[in-house]
Amino acid sequence: MNEKMTIIAGIIILCLIALIFVMIQIKPDTSEKITLEDKLDRINSRGTLIIATDPASSPFSELIPGSERTADSKCEPAAYTSDELKGFDVAVGSEIAKRIGVEPCFVTPIWTRIVNGDWADSWDISVGSMSISNERMEKLLFTKPYNSAPALVFVRQSDQQYQDIEDLAGKRIGVCAGCVQEKYLEGNLTLPGETIRCKIQNAVPVAYNYETLAFADLSSNSLPKIDAVISDAPIGMASIRQGMPLRPLSEPAYYSFFAAAIDKKSSTNQWIFLETVDKIIQEMHDDGTLGMLAGKYLIDDYTKEAGRFNISSLKKFE
Repeated sequence: MNEKMTIIAGIIILCLIALIFVMIQIKPDTSEKITLEDKLDRINSRGTLIIATDPASSPFSELIPGSERTADSKCEPAAYTSDELKGFDVAVGSEIAKRIGVEPCFVTPIWTRIVNGDWADSWDISVGSMSISNERMEKLLFTKPYNSAPALVFVRQSDQQYQDIEDLAGKRIGVCAGCVQEKYLEGNLTLPGETIRCKIQNAVPVAYNYETLAFADLSSNSLPKIDAVISDAPIGMASIRQGMPLRPLSEPAYYSFFAAAIDKKSSTNQWIFLETVDKIIQEMHDDGTLGMLAGKYLIDDYTKEAGRFNISSLKKFE
């Protein structure tokens, strides 16, 4: 009898050990995504949306010389207020902040730091006409695009030997450092849903931190450093409006879709924030705000093309 009880007790103990082991294996999910502070809550508590943009990229964003800070601003002293910059991206970022219900504050880190991600929570979002690309999607989360534009090749008016972009084979071409134009010339550009083939063979990319410097070099009367610049159409056309003796070649190299971007390595849970900004941008498409801002700051309105972008191609919620 005692032997039988001992066997039964042993079986019960083994069952309890097995049950404890199973419970350990199926403990509740405490992953980062659930436990991290919500980014939108942090933004609302702070009362500001910190936006990264470019300080010298007319007509998208540029500092206003001699401007003064917004009175009683909540922005940190190192950040710019909305009264100190102007341009399409500045207006879009300010409108996003307004619809969230907070004040827009702007910072201007170097472009390569923005596109490389890992922002250490130094800012919340980039609103800088950033082209969506497969490579950037590895490090950043993109919203629905708010604008689009063709990438054009610009040459000096006097260089009549260049009529087609293929004519620039082997030439030195200015590009924005870290931008998709550089990847295009290197033959490494991939865009969601598109196959891009570089039509300029053996070109030599010359990288600039700011495209305005590339256009200044191209239009200089001194010994030319570059033979052309490849840039989004509004930037190049703005340089021509400023009196630079340049002209665009008629055929676009490709088309870009511009979106706001969020760092994947943020220490916060940013999914609600991302969905909120997506919704705001869609509302700005639907109510005509983006078209109105494009008419104010840009030559051509490509926002409607951006509004038709298939956001599911980004696969960001999968």
